[in-house]
Amino acid sequence: MIKAYFVMRKDLGMSPAKLAVQVGHGTDFIHKDKDENSFFEDWKNKENDRRKIVLEVKSEAKLRDLADLLRHKGIPFCKIYDSGHTEFNEKTLTGLIIYPIDENNLPDKIKRMRLYL
Repeated sequence: MIKAYFVMRKDLGMSPAKLAVQVGHGTDFIHKDKDENSFFEDWKNKENDRRKIVLEVKSEAKLRDLADLLRHKGIPFCKIYDSGHTEFNEKTLTGLIIYPIDENNLPDKIKRMRLYL
């Protein structure tokens, strides 16, 4: 199954609205960078329902470690930043999007992550 994964920082205490907007930014990146993603066409097909999974990470340091792992494994991703106009006073790394990928190709570390609740 092809899915997009959003890994969002839990330590920021984002409001539900801010979280939704940040995930929306990640969705924008999926469409903007579709040529860099070999699974984009499969993901956007009706049969795959454009599945999106939101996971949590406990800190910026753990998010950066995850980005290093993804880079090392050659898994396409993009960091998500907030501009700092509302809840945060400065540009803030809020999460990252793992571009649509076959769930079988995910590292075990990501498969074991908790859903963002």
